[in-house]
Amino acid sequence: MENKKQFQDFQRCKESKGILQQLDTAQGEEVVFSCLVIKINRFGMRQDRTLLLTNKFLYNIKKEDIKRKINVSKIKSVTKSTKDGNREFVIHVKSEYDYRFESDYRKDIFEAIKYVYWRANKTNLPVFGVPDRLKDYHTSKRDIEHGTEVEPDPKYRRRSEDRYSENADEQ
Repeated sequence: MENKKQFQDFQRCKESKGILQQLDTAQGEEVVFSCLVIKINRFGMRQDRTLLLTNKFLYNIKKEDIKRKINVSKIKSVTKSTKDGNREFVIHVKSEYDYRFESDYRKDIFEAIKYVYWRANKTNLPVFGVPDRLKDYHTSKRDIEHGTEVEPDPKYRRRSEDRYSENADEQ
């Protein structure tokens, strides 16, 4: 968290009574990571959001309103663009529509999600890197309505991004 703005946002989420009251802290839910992102909606419009990751859920927050709460166990993979300078990524969700974001903190977001995912599942979160438009690699609400889930081709799986031993109890 080298960037001052990112640190301030992380602190805001950790200290915001409005956000903290919505977390299940009584059940051990703790803020792991948060940062400002741009959510890209189905029309290609860019919307400012806060991405908040706890040890149990991933949240899309608009101001202090939780727009979506995704259980970490429902995250199936993440995909990023491999084009130079492109900061976009997709968070793929099992049996639900995906999220497409853009952020200068993409690397930090990926590391945090991979860590929380591994802690929950004892397996590495699949990371994909695609050279094409990310719009072609995400599941929309309409896809879900039609019973379709879009997945990147396995050839784009980036095993070099696996960080954790899948046989170890702790890391």
